[in-house]
Amino acid sequence: MEKSLEQFKHIERISRQTRRHQAYLNQICDQNLRIKLDNLDKERELTIKRSASCRRIEEERQQLVKVTIQQIAKERQQLLQRNKTEIEQKTIQKLSTDNSK
Repeated sequence: MEKSLEQFKHIERISRQTRRHQAYLNQICDQNLRIKLDNLDKERELTIKRSASCRRIEEERQQLVKVTIQQIAKERQQLLQRNKTEIEQKTIQKLSTDNSK
C-alpha cells in the first residue's frame, strides 16, 4: 500500500511538472507568435507605404511623359508650319519667275 502511495505521489509530481512545463512552452510560443505578428504588421505597413510611393512615382512619370509628348508635338507642329510657309514662299517665287518669263 505504501509503495502504491509513493507511486501515486510521484505520478502527481511528474504531472504537475509536465503541466508547468507545458504552460511555460505555451508562453514561449505565444511570445514568438506575438513577435512574428508584430513583424508582419510592420512589414505590411512598409509595403503599403512603398506601394503608395511607387504609385505616386508612376503617376509623376506618366505626367512627365504626357508633357514631353505634348512638347514634342508642339515643336513638330511649329516645324511643319515653318516648312509649309517656306514651301509656299518658294512656290510663289517660282510661279512669279515662271509667269514673268
